[in-house]
Amino acid sequence: MKENKFKIGDLVKFKQDKDSDAGEVLSLSFGGKEWSYRLSSKEVDLEAKEIINGIKTGMEDELVLVKSK
Repeated sequence: MKENKFKIGDLVKFKQDKDSDAGEVLSLSFGGKEWSYRLSSKEVDLEAKEIINGIKTGMEDELVLVKSK
């Protein structure tokens, strides 16, 4: 099994989202060839003028480390 790149509590973000906020790794799982990570997310609803807290899932090669726990 391949060693995981990120740990629970690390702050990561998607490589393609240059200006997005980082999300904390909540859980991880190994799916055959690659690690999958669930991370917290915040999105802004401009119409409702509120921040929506949620969860996103990303594969290891889609994510970059912002800050290690």
